[in-house]
Amino acid sequence: MSGRVPQVGAAVGPCFGGPSFTAAQSDFVPIVKGTGFLGMSGIPVVKVGIGLEVTNEEIGGGEKSAIETGQADFLAETVAECITSIREFLSYLPSNCNEAPPRAAPKPAPVDSPEGREAIAQLVPDNHRRAYDMHKLIGLLVDGGDYFEIKRDHARSVITAFCRMDGHPIGIITNQPRHHAGAIDHAGSMKVRKFVDLCDAFHIPLLSLMDCPGFLVGPKIES
Repeated sequence: MSGRVPQVGAAVGPCFGGPSFTAAQSDFVPIVKGTGFLGMSGIPVVKVGIGLEVTNEEIGGGEKSAIETGQADFLAETVAECITSIREFLSYLPSNCNEAPPRAAPKPAPVDSPEGREAIAQLVPDNHRRAYDMHKLIGLLVDGGDYFEIKRDHARSVITAFCRMDGHPIGIITNQPRHHAGAIDHAGSMKVRKFVDLCDAFHIPLLSLMDCPGFLVGPKIES
């Protein structure tokens, strides 16, 4: 039976024009720092078109694509790390949208132990003005404490990640109090929207951990 399949567009070298469009339409886009580039136009086209001298890094290097624009979902230091990220991403998804997500052998979550329950009690503060690291909370709740973050370096006031609970793939959406107190901005909204659409397409249930003071305000966020 045919159906939507997971798509990966890995930028391990310069990807301008058509290849960058393919990446933009993919479900997961890892990029290799220093060698991977994403952009509509390369250096020669920019030079001819508007007379501007630029570098590949300025157009769409790994850090720009993964941190600033969010076009890339994972910033890899090496090609080997890029390949590993693809394997991990695909391990949470079925081969197509007509199948159920693959279940793995369940692993105990840290919260299943007395020490884990105590760690959660110590982590989440009674004082709402004191920030804590939501990554640590996720690690206490999921199988084996393992999870795979999508767009880890972009819009860091929200976290989107794959994990497993009782062996089943789960998508997690949560705020990160350590960045802007967990407030949402337009970049965070788009990050969450794409992740929700991805999970919906492949029947992956969502877990939301909410600790959000609201949406960022001020002239900058309105521009």
